[in-house]
Amino acid sequence: MQRSRTQVIFSCLPESVFIHESGLVVKSYSIHGRELRASINKTALLSAIDTYLTAWSQEDRIGLPMPSRVEMSEYQIITPEVVYWEIWPLVFECNRSNCSRIQLYWKIDDIVTSPRCKHCGGRMRQLRYFSAHECGAIKKMHTPKCTIPEHGYKHVYFDDTGSFRTSVFRCRACNGSIIRRTLQSPCNCGAFPALDGRSMMRAYTVKDTRTYYPHHISMINFEATTYNQLQRHPEKGRISTAFYLGLVSSAGQAMEDFDRTSGISTRKSVDDWSDFENKLRASGVLTEDEIGNIKEVQGPLNIGVEALNNIDSKIIELGETTPLLERTILFDKSEIKRLTLLDAERMAEDRGSAVGAKKIREGAARASMLGIEEISVTWNFPIAMAAFGYTRSVKRRGQGRIRGFAKRNEYDGKTPIFTIASKTEAVLINLSAIRVFKWLQNLQLVASKVDPKNQLEARTEILNIFAQRESNPEPAKACETLVHSISHALLNTLNDGQIGFAETSIAEWIVPETLTFALYANNLKSFTLGAFWTLLNNRIVQWLNSSYEMIWSCENDPLCHQREPYACERCLYVTFGCPFFNDNLNRKVIQEFWRTSDE
Repeated sequence: MQRSRTQVIFSCLPESVFIHESGLVVKSYSIHGRELRASINKTALLSAIDTYLTAWSQEDRIGLPMPSRVEMSEYQIITPEVVYWEIWPLVFECNRSNCSRIQLYWKIDDIVTSPRCKHCGGRMRQLRYFSAHECGAIKKMHTPKCTIPEHGYKHVYFDDTGSFRTSVFRCRACNGSIIRRTLQSPCNCGAFPALDGRSMMRAYTVKDTRTYYPHHISMINFEATTYNQLQRHPEKGRISTAFYLGLVSSAGQAMEDFDRTSGISTRKSVDDWSDFENKLRASGVLTEDEIGNIKEVQGPLNIGVEALNNIDSKIIELGETTPLLERTILFDKSEIKRLTLLDAERMAEDRGSAVGAKKIREGAARASMLGIEEISVTWNFPIAMAAFGYTRSVKRRGQGRIRGFAKRNEYDGKTPIFTIASKTEAVLINLSAIRVFKWLQNLQLVASKVDPKNQLEARTEILNIFAQRESNPEPAKACETLVHSISHALLNTLNDGQIGFAETSIAEWIVPETLTFALYANNLKSFTLGAFWTLLNNRIVQWLNSSYEMIWSCENDPLCHQREPYACERCLYVTFGCPFFNDNLNRKVIQEFWRTSDE
């Protein structure tokens, strides 16, 4: 079986059911590979997984201990190399339409010794339905027998109408009379009962993605000393917040400055200085110049970490979260080299390419019209994707039971995490905080009287929206949907004709709190092709225009735009690379935002 490691992470993990290249339906039961040690930040990975797993109670975590409650050595980080699978389910039917009799097999050897229909000699094919439950259990679809004893199972066939609800079991020997309609099977787990109090399994086709939801995280896999220091630093929240707001340009330098002064500041806050300044003036002793000199020494700073002295503590807490810490290092040019559209324009001018520079300027102008503040490219995007468990029938965090991949007598008795890590190329995109805030005002989700005049004020307002999410969730939800939807719109227009990568070779990384996302090549090779850099230099306008045009209609319209949200497999959904399983997408949200941006 030829699958990329990324495809394995998304669709071939243990206990998943999928169609093999041979056409057979199979179930993965184990994955082997080499253990990752030096190439993965295991502390950061386990910390992120621990946070993710808090959504489930202990009884709903099967084979998945909380990383914070066990030794780090209890987890084994493995990069997939070999997938072991078995043919499943062992329920076959004759492929002759005038026969279609069902044959049940109990072991693989039975198929080998008797591969043809016992009644007509036709070839056999698998019946592509099975049952699954929120507890994680799966069963082959129950096959009934005819009520006439001498018929039994011999002449039963499945009349597949394409819909589980209308499909029925019939008997050939009874002139095709119905034996039984398809029914839900009971699950003996006793958990997650329906309205009638019973725990029931649902039947699905093998292609239905609802049968298996891998739970994984995508993390920036920084191995640099600066990132590890930032994670441990007592003022990491203030440093990452100051970096996003543009008050510091280097996380490393900010930490050095803080450590040099031991975190002690003689500066007054904005409110304290205002009171102090009024007292100085009221004394009548000092001139304005002398008061100005005192302000330079004791007054509040408008740059650096100390400029945050008056900011809400909840925003600082937001800055302590992993996504904002990751973004800080990723956008710190002293840590990760990246080139913006402005850099590309200057380089084109240095080469003497006036035409190339003009194209890039047009791309920057178009990006600005679409509410995009910055587009940049890096060849050193250190991404790691780790799968640690799965659910069935339900996909949201905290729903159903999440099961790990531990198996008896495998993985040295440890809990495996299947991980792929590489340094690849990526295009990094920041939306304009001013434009997004204006859009929220038009939707009446934030106060209309607030008028951020610059990037600093607008970004502060956006951070405050997420900091106040618990008491006012709607603005943050709208921002998340917007960032995620634009990410998918741009990803879906990066087809083979644009950069040479298929849609299945691109994935996304999102930090909605900072209106940031990245589209990266998840081919996981040790080299890059410069495809995104070529895109920015030569096809930036076409790419942005294609993304703009695609959000106004869908091949599934009018059905797609008649439902809420406006999103389906023909417009915003992607096959691979979305860590949120195509959740929280809406073309309508992008339409509203880009209408605002066009004004």
